[in-house]
Amino acid sequence: MVSPVRLPGGVVLAAGETVVETVSFMLSLTHFFLKTKLALTNKRLAGQEPNTFLGLVPVGSRTLSFPLTNISAVGTSTKVGILRLLVGLVLLLAGLTNLGDLWLVFLAGAFLLLGAFQAALNVTNNAGQTIDLSISLFSKGEAEDFARQVSTT
Repeated sequence: MVSPVRLPGGVVLAAGETVVETVSFMLSLTHFFLKTKLALTNKRLAGQEPNTFLGLVPVGSRTLSFPLTNISAVGTSTKVGILRLLVGLVLLLAGLTNLGDLWLVFLAGAFLLLGAFQAALNVTNNAGQTIDLSISLFSKGEAEDFARQVSTT
């Protein structure tokens, strides 16, 4: 018996479903080791996105599965997390003023500052709800290509 093909997040292919393309994007500049994994089939977009606590600590993932008939638009966007940017700057400056004692504060500030710059793959369903899948700024070009592939499929 043939074992079923598994997509990211443990999603199993249905009968007659074939994989069109699979991609993997870095979550962010600071979380280069965490990947958002997506698979486009002839029937759906499925994947797995890692979660983080306060933008610092990895704490699991969320599994996604969108039927292609329910997707009305796919695109990309960039944003700057203002709160992360401000807190990162404050911690970075606090760590710089007393680097010998506060080097962990400096590192946390640098980590938050780098993580403030984010890109996203946006999937909009027929009801107008948009789901943002976080990706690294360096992966935006590849995400735009993948968004075009989803739109044409």
